[in-house]
Amino acid sequence: MLAVSLEQPESPLVEGMPCTLSLSVRAEESTAALLEDAFFEGGRARVEWKKRPRGVISYDATADRYLHATGLLARSAVPLSSGALPASHGSETLIAARALEPGRARLALVVRYREVPRSELPSRLYLPPDRGIEGTNVRYERLRAGDLRGTEAAPGVAITRETDLPLLEARVELEVAVVEDAASPGGKARERGRLLGRSRALGHAWVVEPRPGELEVLLGDGPLALGGRVDLSVLDLADGEPPGSRLALTLIGERAGRVGRGLPLERASSGVLLPREVLGKLLEATREGVRLRAGLPWEGIVVEDDHG
Repeated sequence: MLAVSLEQPESPLVEGMPCTLSLSVRAEESTAALLEDAFFEGGRARVEWKKRPRGVISYDATADRYLHATGLLARSAVPLSSGALPASHGSETLIAARALEPGRARLALVVRYREVPRSELPSRLYLPPDRGIEGTNVRYERLRAGDLRGTEAAPGVAITRETDLPLLEARVELEVAVVEDAASPGGKARERGRLLGRSRALGHAWVVEPRPGELEVLLGDGPLALGGRVDLSVLDLADGEPPGSRLALTLIGERAGRVGRGLPLERASSGVLLPREVLGKLLEATREGVRLRAGLPWEGIVVEDDHG
């Protein structure tokens, strides 16, 4: 069984505001672990140890190895894993906890993983060269007999063979105190609709669902009704970027192009970028007949004509 512990916050949580906690996991002495992801039940924050990278990863059955062509505009069906834990080894990461109502809250965290017999882990790992994963073509070679990289230390990024292993869950619960935000009380926001959370990219504004499938952002100068034109994943994407960053945009359609021309976009080799600080202007522009959704990693926020 995977050992999981979650840091106790030093002070009460503020309703709707993220509180970053340290999450620790450790494999047993007799078994290794392949970590999948971690999340709070009923929440949107998630840690993923397996991610599908940009490019194409193909398998060479003759040489028993994988080749990652990193320069191709595609999203690989084969994930890269940073969660291979040898027996008795541990890992720490950070995860954001939230509670939407004042009082006492019980946070239930789930960590999903697979167990591997201690001696079997190396045979399930394909590792990149010692020089790292830089370059347009990266080979992931299967560990050979006697190679200790999969038993003495966590191997870092790897491709894992695990489809025959059942997905297990380890759980930990944490009881926390939650206080009201006097400057922006959730009780007031709840009058507008069901609370969904707060957006860091929009000054920690409350996000509510006034009607099923619709969004409304309670900005300082008044509510911004988005209807069904904006997917909640767009706000999650923006909130995951630090202040001062640029958000990738993909414009699809005539009206989307017109919206783009009215925004302070920056040109880059990868496409167009929107300063995170003017996300509100993009949301307001959805009134011009466009929709927003989170696209693939290199697409960023997709702005497309609304034909509904």
